[in-house]
Amino acid sequence: MRLTTLNPSKYKRFFAFGCSFTNYNWPTWADIIGQDIPVYQNWGKIGAGNHYIFNSIIEADARYNFNKEDLVIVMWTFLHREDRYYNSTWQCDTIQSLEQTYGGDWFKKYALDRRSFLIRDLALATAAQSTIQKANWEQFWTSPITNIDKDKVESTGIYNNLIPESEGRPYWVESFDSLCNGTNINPLLENLDVIKVYKDLFLNINKTVEGRWSYEYTKSRKLPNNDQHPSPAEALAFLNSVWPDNLLSNTAQTYANQWTVNTEPVNRL
Repeated sequence: MRLTTLNPSKYKRFFAFGCSFTNYNWPTWADIIGQDIPVYQNWGKIGAGNHYIFNSIIEADARYNFNKEDLVIVMWTFLHREDRYYNSTWQCDTIQSLEQTYGGDWFKKYALDRRSFLIRDLALATAAQSTIQKANWEQFWTSPITNIDKDKVESTGIYNNLIPESEGRPYWVESFDSLCNGTNINPLLENLDVIKVYKDLFLNINKTVEGRWSYEYTKSRKLPNNDQHPSPAEALAFLNSVWPDNLLSNTAQTYANQWTVNTEPVNRL
């Protein structure tokens, strides 16, 4: 069942999946929720892509058999990432960082094809649906791709009017990161057919993280080394914005005031 509110006391186990927005050097949204649930596993990984996240969901279910007493929350990540299982561990990083690993020729041939990442990751997220729906579940996306409102369709922001009126504007796309390269020719228009095929996926994904974090990238955010990840307090603000009537305990909310993580690493392949 999809979450309508957040009441951690209802669940015996909590499984979180994502990238560094989910598992980081200090408490994230997942760690805060995990304080209130007896069994908590954070399968997130810094630099992880959606291939890694999908594989983690399937492996976790194979190991622990998700059920109606579980809470499963997935935070899908940016499309431009490359995950490889090599030498008995997952190698995860941004596609740009892997240029040094694979070489410039590989990078020019494969890393700039936004359409390929879109086709790959939307299929992975769609395939994960039946698995997470065995539990109580919710999904987010770190970077906006598509927002769909069944009752009211509207487009705001600098990328207005990307979808021609002839398409009937059944949904709108907030272009960011992998779908927009900042040039006059926006690759989104070339990928509209891909969005159409997977449009039902976005009805099963909550509003994206972008716009829900309370932070702004300003000098007033004095995080270690000018880090741009959400602080623990901002992670709590995110949860409060998604579920204003949540039932997080005082322990969980207090956890958002600290800067160390006290969770055990997940045992995985």
